[in-house]
Amino acid sequence: MTTTHADLPTTYAGLCEHFGFPRRIRSKAQRKRAGRAVMALARRKRTAEQDEYLVDLAARIADYDKPALEALLEQATPAAALALLCEEHGLSGADLSRILGDKTRTIGSRLLSGKRAPSKAQVKILADYFSCSPAVFL
Repeated sequence: MTTTHADLPTTYAGLCEHFGFPRRIRSKAQRKRAGRAVMALARRKRTAEQDEYLVDLAARIADYDKPALEALLEQATPAAALALLCEEHGLSGADLSRILGDKTRTIGSRLLSGKRAPSKAQVKILADYFSCSPAVFL
């Protein structure tokens, strides 16, 4: 079913009726439907209740995607894992530098390219920021 922006309910209850209550995702088909709902909401100016629904649904998607992401991170090199996490979070090398407190904004791109390994302090900051194990970056 194609939904136009004007067709979307503006209340949380209406969105639950239209897309379903944002509950635990258990299959690829449910994940696909949830992704379509997120895209329909993300492409528009939203009401506060639409924002709340979007946040709840995005959290369910993240819960579903987390095991697959963790498996990818375990197999990846530290630089590749960092690049994947940055891509998932929409972060650039400059953004990464800011997160790490680098005023020159060069460390992020050097870490992403693998030209430099993160220090222990940077590993802790990255693990906290991305909510993952520090081992990902070692």
